[in-house]
Amino acid sequence: MNRFVPSTLIGLLAAGTVIVGTVHADAATPVVPPDTTVPGAAPADSTIPAPVPATPTTTSLPLFGAQLTIDITSGPGGVLASVAVNPADGFTATEVRPNEVVFVNSAGTATVEVKARNGKQSIEATAVSVDDLIAGTGAGGWSGDVFNTGTITTVGFTVVKAADGSPDITGVTSSDPTAEIGTVEHSDSGARVAIRFVSGSQSRTLSVRVSVGGDDDEDQGGARISVSLGKLRGVAQPADQAAGTRTWNGTLCNGSPASISYTVGADGSISGVVPSPAAESNRLDGNSKADVRFSQNERVRIRVRSNDGQISVSVDEKFRCDSPDPTVNTPVSTTPEDEGDDNNGDNKDRDNKDRDDKDRDNKGGGGNRGDGNGDSNRGGGGDGGHGDD
Repeated sequence: MNRFVPSTLIGLLAAGTVIVGTVHADAATPVVPPDTTVPGAAPADSTIPAPVPATPTTTSLPLFGAQLTIDITSGPGGVLASVAVNPADGFTATEVRPNEVVFVNSAGTATVEVKARNGKQSIEATAVSVDDLIAGTGAGGWSGDVFNTGTITTVGFTVVKAADGSPDITGVTSSDPTAEIGTVEHSDSGARVAIRFVSGSQSRTLSVRVSVGGDDDEDQGGARISVSLGKLRGVAQPADQAAGTRTWNGTLCNGSPASISYTVGADGSISGVVPSPAAESNRLDGNSKADVRFSQNERVRIRVRSNDGQISVSVDEKFRCDSPDPTVNTPVSTTPEDEGDDNNGDNKDRDNKDRDDKDRDNKGGGGNRGDGNGDSNRGGGGDGGHGDD
């Protein structure tokens, strides 16, 4: 069970956990067009989009015979700037932090948790039984600007009850004809499906999961549905396509824009790393890694991987912004909650065990492990990471 749910509700929520959500982008963050002025530059997507989608994303989940949505606006470093649960009637926010907001309904039969971690966003709602998820049509969905290109992508799915009584996922669709809709994977407790989107040298995966019962000793059961949007990942490309000048663009903790231009060689090397504004530290680690620190709390790591003539580039942010708590559209509980969990910037990704993206992105490129909310990007950072070429 979510460690943030008040202890008085644990008994009431002993039946489950569910995820619902909407992710919004930072509309103030500009989209930087591809760099077409550099001779021999990489393909059109070689300029990294802003770290947060510029258009809101929305997730709708079936709950108690209706649809519940969560609207999220992100701030610098990917933290939560505002979170709105709709309909809001009967919900109270029991945790409000830059990396996490938790809502509990007045009946104590559902909890909704929203997280922004390491370039990923997730929403989880908890209900008492599978019937709470399949009541009504059981239809759910997601929509958003996956790569911050101005193109809205939608995903649809339906939650049903399997013959053994466990929840299942059917009817998975996407408006993107190139989306890779994975096979629905089943287990004794439920089902999971991943939808992978690819744009040039970048990819991103949306995962939907439904289950009953607990994942660990702290989880006391119930019905759970979760929707998680993984961070951007580099896609392995032929060396001649991957080589060229690239640019990462992002937003510093004070809201100002930042960029790093660098050149990827056909041999998998990295050179010509130029940050703007000037960084406190800018160093190369060997010939395939770069580490740029705009400040002590604003770090970007770039890694180039080559394997069998294929090259992939991973760009990971590790930002620790001193951000204010997000705004919410519900009353906020004044009852103190348990201390000791992660506050702003403590992005340890301990809580969401969805294992959303199991490195489908770097096929042939080697090295990139995981993209779920508990991943580790070996050698490439793993914290933050809103921008991958």
